[in-house]
Amino acid sequence: MKIQTLFIDTMVAMDEDVTHMISALGIPPQIISDPATVYQQINSADDPVSAAKQVLYITRNKGAVVKACPGTCEYICCDYTILHTATFCTMDCSYCILQAYFHPPVQIGRAHV
Repeated sequence: MKIQTLFIDTMVAMDEDVTHMISALGIPPQIISDPATVYQQINSADDPVSAAKQVLYITRNKGAVVKACPGTCEYICCDYTILHTATFCTMDCSYCILQAYFHPPVQIGRAHV
């Protein structure tokens, strides 16, 4: 699916990399200060998972870029090291646990500023 809606966190709106992404996507961004705006839009859709695949929210990375897989008490941890630059995905892989794991299912790009 193609990105239809672009949300940008006010903290990264003027970042050079973010302005480049805005230009490349060719979608007018909605500058927001509260991620609840994104979640409300997605959760109000008839099919939040499909709707989320058309929304991109770019915000500031608040943690490490490279880190260990967090695992959960529900699943056996993979022990992989993760490059943590984004969350969720536009692909519709039927076997992917992440489609049920992320709630709300929103694609988040993280600017490293």
